[in-house]
Amino acid sequence: MHPESRACREFLEHVRDICHRAAATRAMLDEWGGHQSKFASGWRRAMYARRKIVILTVQPDEAMRNRLLRPDLTSSESEALLKDIHLIEAALAADRIVVSRDDRARTLFDVAELNTVVWVNPVMYHPDCLTWLVDGAQPDDRWLLGRRA
Repeated sequence: MHPESRACREFLEHVRDICHRAAATRAMLDEWGGHQSKFASGWRRAMYARRKIVILTVQPDEAMRNRLLRPDLTSSESEALLKDIHLIEAALAADRIVVSRDDRARTLFDVAELNTVVWVNPVMYHPDCLTWLVDGAQPDDRWLLGRRA
């Protein structure tokens, strides 16, 4: 098994087996459903069965979007920011945690305004992420946005 796949699988197993929930919008679940593996499909079924998936209804925060679309961003960076901003909006409506392997997107949101949002890469920080989940997934300075800038 590929190391990235293994790291993601182990992270999701920890979320499922510990008393954690997953929050997502319908659009996020639809997007994920189009790309999910057999494991991910089973994980989602198990999470639904345990009532551990929270479906959010989140309205776009146009003011925040406009502030984050900084003039120093290239057009491709602006497009990428707009493509993934729903992750930030959902996190702000839920527990302020984003779990994503996309470090390129993370850099677009690494601004002081979002310094209460934790962005965790379960591949890059694999062993630490698992310990973090076991310990309750509290905000961790290593992964807070706006702290690297």
